[in-house]
Amino acid sequence: MAKDYVEDHTHETVYVHAEDATIETPFPVKTSTGHKYKPGLPGALAICRFQVGDDLAAAAILFRLKWRWRQKKKLQRFGKEWVAESRWHWAIGSGLTWHEFVKRGLPRLRKCEFVLIRQMKLGQKKLLWMHLDETKLPQPNGPAWEYFVKRMIGLKVIGAEKLIGNPS
Repeated sequence: MAKDYVEDHTHETVYVHAEDATIETPFPVKTSTGHKYKPGLPGALAICRFQVGDDLAAAAILFRLKWRWRQKKKLQRFGKEWVAESRWHWAIGSGLTWHEFVKRGLPRLRKCEFVLIRQMKLGQKKLLWMHLDETKLPQPNGPAWEYFVKRMIGLKVIGAEKLIGNPS
């Protein structure tokens, strides 16, 4: 499926099929009244990148944490639920090199208010434990999301106040 960009509106994408049939709105979104169609819905990694404040390495770790968080088995400590892995396994599972994980992603993710990261023992092994507070995650809507999208496609937002999903 090839993609052609509309000249007048750079944010709209038209999908052209082999039979020259065009579909302007290819992604269904189920609502209470039925289905609405929106072109270019954000992917999970784009949302994670927005939530951590535009750092791709931290977004990859958050994406991995969200995936692990949806698993049923979590550890209990200090009255909270945690997921724990070694630093090496967090890095490899996130698709990052050791340096990207330790020097870029982890320090940026520690600044986020919705993630609590601690180094604790489980048995005889020291592991990196992470707790995710999903109620504090910034939602990808509103003016902060619009500002983020414009910056991601390379537009300069002149005269606009800098808005990010996670202000830390």
